[in-house]
Amino acid sequence: MTLKTKITLGFLAMLALLLSIGGYAFYTVRQLDLKSRDILKANLYSVVLGQQMLRGLDALSQEPGSDAGLRRFRESLTREAGNITEVGEREVVDSLTQQLAVYEQAASRDGRALPAAWQPLRAQTLRMMDMNTAALTRKNTLANHYAEQANRNLILFITLAALLGLGFVASVPEAAVQPLRKLSAALAHATTRDFAATIPQESNDEFGQVAVAFNKMLSELREFRSSTAAELLTARNRASSIINTLDEGLLVLDESRRILLANPVMCELLGLPADKLVGRPASLVRLENDLFQT
Repeated sequence: MTLKTKITLGFLAMLALLLSIGGYAFYTVRQLDLKSRDILKANLYSVVLGQQMLRGLDALSQEPGSDAGLRRFRESLTREAGNITEVGEREVVDSLTQQLAVYEQAASRDGRALPAAWQPLRAQTLRMMDMNTAALTRKNTLANHYAEQANRNLILFITLAALLGLGFVASVPEAAVQPLRKLSAALAHATTRDFAATIPQESNDEFGQVAVAFNKMLSELREFRSSTAAELLTARNRASSIINTLDEGLLVLDESRRILLANPVMCELLGLPADKLVGRPASLVRLENDLFQT
């Protein structure tokens, strides 16, 4: 796997994590919104309908058998019948419907029976309101618990993303710099003509390819150095053989005028062996040997 692929996969992983966090946050907010809407639409609406029913009952208490009060109560009860959300609420609505029928019959026959028929309507209406109020409190508590849990999860995800991001930031530059350090060290050795230091190929990425190319270059330099030294030694031996076979005395000096070679004829003329001449400055030998001056 190349370094480019590794970095790309790392960025894709970070992007996926960020998208996951964003998606979870959006889902959480959406769920909280739906729960709030459900509470407002169902239970709170039932409480509002109960208040309207109580207003209708208040009108009936002031004016028993009032058409306006009955109409308000009946309309609110009809709407409540279509907004059943809690266990037992249907039974309460059915009881209210029956009690309303009893009240209407009493209103049509004997007005003195209206107060007795009015009390059950109020009691059942309050029961219905209490039921939905308790549901509001319970659902609100659950929604708060869900929000707290969502906050904890978001904090956990964000912490995880931060740790992964820090690990990514710490590992990627190091992965890129470490092979460069090895390459720099190998180059430093090569500048001192030490071609034995190679770079280990630890991967098949771009740096691995550079290591292969660099090691190949060092190998070729070692071969070139060996072949050059051998060629120089061969050339020197050939020159030495030619010089040693000359019939005339000959000295070979370097750029600092030190004696490199002295053939046997010259050694015989100076009366000195070759090891007393080679490596010594010619000026010093000249001072010590009168024949060398001539």
